[in-house]
Amino acid sequence: MTSNPVYERWYEQARPAYGLTPGVNGGYSENPVADWLTRPADDLFIEIRNKVDDLGRQLNPLECDPEWLDYIAGLCGFTGPYWDKTWATQAKRTLLNASFSLIWPLKGTSQALSFVLNAFDIKHIIQEGTSFIIGVDEVGDELGVVAWDYTILLPNDYYKTPKETLTRRLDKLFGPCWCTKTVVFSNEFFRTFEVLGFTDSDQITLLSPNTAAGEAFQI
Repeated sequence: MTSNPVYERWYEQARPAYGLTPGVNGGYSENPVADWLTRPADDLFIEIRNKVDDLGRQLNPLECDPEWLDYIAGLCGFTGPYWDKTWATQAKRTLLNASFSLIWPLKGTSQALSFVLNAFDIKHIIQEGTSFIIGVDEVGDELGVVAWDYTILLPNDYYKTPKETLTRRLDKLFGPCWCTKTVVFSNEFFRTFEVLGFTDSDQITLLSPNTAAGEAFQI
């Protein structure tokens, strides 16, 4: 198999400039002065080559270096209030990875909102009242006949903490709009799920129009 001189210079020898020096009688290609003169250029070229070769990984939110996440955010539609550079690295990776497969296609639904809350490790339960699809509610009535609402249940220890603030912010950005929404704090709901085998690390989305929000303690 015939060797590729360009590949040899760039990848095997890592000397793209020095490898182009004329080799008449070994006058330049084996000359220490030529080697010294081309070394800085070769080091720069190889550094640039490595970055270009690594571009595919850097555009993958699950594998890129953390400093690339804020750049990728714009490419994935997270601009303005939808992005915060201070968010945790893992939360950023989760949001970006699901941007086109879940978040934007389902934006404005409880599923998208719950996914985003999970990305920030916010323990929650979402209770839906009346839900709708494209202009009509579940039973076929026009919108407005029955009010559409939902409740976000949070643990009591989230009250007046950054967790509550973030929940309200994410709900405003990604949650359903044109409806009544309530944030309720209650540990009782979470204790019930713990009895059923859930742990603190489990994230819960309860789509139950039959459960009254009044059962929880609202602050």
